[in-house]
Amino acid sequence: MGRCARQTVEGCECSSLLDPVTGQCTMSRTTYGFWFQVSSDPHRFNGEDTIAATVARRARDGDPVYRWIADAPGALAWVADIYAAAIRAILPTGVEMHPARSDLDPPIGEEFVGPIRLDDCSWPATYPRTSAGELDLSTLLSRIDLGQLLGRAYMLNRS
Repeated sequence: MGRCARQTVEGCECSSLLDPVTGQCTMSRTTYGFWFQVSSDPHRFNGEDTIAATVARRARDGDPVYRWIADAPGALAWVADIYAAAIRAILPTGVEMHPARSDLDPPIGEEFVGPIRLDDCSWPATYPRTSAGELDLSTLLSRIDLGQLLGRAYMLNRS
């Protein structure tokens, strides 16, 4: 059985075993939480909450010049996609954001999945940790300024 040679953040190899059937890394994975649990949106409410719902609420409840974003499906999808891309870009190696699942009953928002054992990770100290030593997704995601993304959408719409 081979070993994973995927590069970690610090350039080391993962070295977890590869599944003999699929050839995929076998590093154990777990759910780190769903969007409603890690979002800094003060109005998040339940498992049905999504990135798009957060963008729509912020556009509707924030500066009046952003309200058109909440009412224009194409603009809302565009800003939500940019926000989701910014989130994916800030996540450490090995942590993924899975899309919202509206097909489930009840529906769930985006899910964050990553290594079950943090000692499998070699993330730099720049990634925030909780007092229990776990990745602090809420603090990490708060580094993304949704207001700035809405402002950029507004400026692009004006031009």
